[in-house]
Amino acid sequence: MRNFYLFIVLFTLSSCGAKEYKSGIDFDDFRNKVKNTAGINAIDCGQVEISSNQLTTNTCVAESFLRQSPFFGIYKGQGTDSSVATGIAFGVDYKVHFLYFDSDPSGGGKKDNGKISQSECLNAKLGGSVDVDYYDLFSCDQPSATSN
Repeated sequence: MRNFYLFIVLFTLSSCGAKEYKSGIDFDDFRNKVKNTAGINAIDCGQVEISSNQLTTNTCVAESFLRQSPFFGIYKGQGTDSSVATGIAFGVDYKVHFLYFDSDPSGGGKKDNGKISQSECLNAKLGGSVDVDYYDLFSCDQPSATSN
């Protein structure tokens, strides 16, 4: 009987500091992947919330690209039944990467069910204006699609 009480006490104490179980990919994982793709000393050009003005982040992205300085920027959106986001990262590899996040690509509102995919913008060139949607900032020769 004494072992039973000891078990209950230990179980109760271990539950106090228990962390919530995470079953898959969430937005924080996406943000970390975008940041890591750009590199440790990359300029954080900011995060644009849904339907917010993109000019400040776009300007940072364009200026950093012209200086060939590593950077990243994130643009949040709303899918049909999930949150979506696009990240633009330019790292020490001198390549522009587009990363895409969908919080629940299969639908149904599952928690931590996200997916990240990525492509490289081959021969990236600035589109000429920063007062545009993020997807018009760069022109690419056939983006190469990869998935993670």
